Amino acid sequence: MERLAGDVLTAREVALLLRVNIKTVYESAKTGTIPCVRLGRHFRFSRRAIMARLEQCKSAPRWEGH
Repeated sequence: MERLAGDVLTAREVALLLRVNIKTVYESAKTGTIPCVRLGRHFRFSRRAIMARLEQCKSAPRWEGH
């Protein structure tokens, strides 16, 4: 059960993991850009889902010049 608890992240933890502002995390969560579960006023994120999403970004075609 402890392993599962470590897989659940808060918005602040996601911001630290992704090295972005916490507002960016909330905006991305609200638009569905990053997967999350909303519990009342709180958002919770799966570390595995976030990492899988990042892997998808790595394999996506890059824009020319970037």
